[in-house]
This record gives sequence, C-alpha cells and structure tokens, in this order.
Amino acid sequence: MKEANTPCADQTADAVERWLTENVREGVEVVIREAQSGMLRYRRAKVTRLGKGRFDVTPVGGNAESFYYSGKNCWHPKGQTRLVIPTPAVLAACDDSAKNGGYMSGPPWSYLTAF
Repeated sequence: MKEANTPCADQTADAVERWLTENVREGVEVVIREAQSGMLRYRRAKVTRLGKGRFDVTPVGGNAESFYYSGKNCWHPKGQTRLVIPTPAVLAACDDSAKNGGYMSGPPWSYLTAF
C-alpha cells in the first residue's frame, strides 16, 4: 500500500479535534480540505462566529460554512469537506491550490489521503 502524500497526511482526526478545541476563537485562521472527483484542494478561512458545539468559518472570497470541533462539516459530516491543522505544509498547499484553478497541481486521483 502506498503512503499518503497529502500535506495533512500526518494529521489524525483526534489531533485535528484537539487542535480546534484548543485554538479556535474568532479571527483564527483555519484550513478547509476538500476532495471531490479525485481532485483535492485546500482553502484558507477565518473563524467568524462561535456557537455551542460548532463554529462558522468564512473562506477567502466565499460564504460562511459551519463545522463541528471534530473538523467535520455540520451539513455533511460524512462528506469529503473537513478542517485540518494549518501547518506550514498545509498553508503552502493552500497557495498551490489558489494558483492552479482552485485545486492541487497534478492529475486527478494522484493524491492519497490519510483520513
């Protein structure tokens, strides 16, 4: 089996939840990770509203989205959109996504994911 090659491959669901619980407050930068049709993208977002058990983030040039502290999207918790820890590698992936039509460079299905 090939090893995951995404910039967030070393992040576990537990680590993401722990980071969000400890760091989320209004104005904090987070990263939205989306996989769709074999394509992967990362988007920078800011926390804009805190709620009970969840919070809203607004991506650059986008509309507010709600997430649980687990990092799962509130409206599609089993979907392919979730938050990841904004490490330097993940933030670099955000920049790569922004330069390449919104998605990571490389052909579809070229990125293996960890979770």
